[in-house]
Amino acid sequence: MNRRIVASFVATGLLAGCSFSSSSDGTPREERSKIADLASDALAESVGRPPDDLDCGDGEVDVVEGDVIDGTLTDGTNTFRATVTFTEVDGDEYKIHAEVVEEITE
Repeated sequence: MNRRIVASFVATGLLAGCSFSSSSDGTPREERSKIADLASDALAESVGRPPDDLDCGDGEVDVVEGDVIDGTLTDGTNTFRATVTFTEVDGDEYKIHAEVVEEITE
């Protein structure tokens, strides 16, 4: 049985000089693990503690306004589908909106 989880949170990121890269067309890129960390930190501020884990995959992703990254959030024995959306991109700064979408049951 899937259930809707009502949780969303916003975080602001800055593409750091040491981790900043860009694709061949100049689009900024960010490590998926850094995006997951930002989203986890925002959730901790929102609900008082971070999840046990938020996995947004490996490697880098283009930082493009409107693009969505799928993730898996683990909290105790519960696992949830999560999404992280780039809501604003301005040079080397970006904002994300993360949402815990639904519990994954198997």
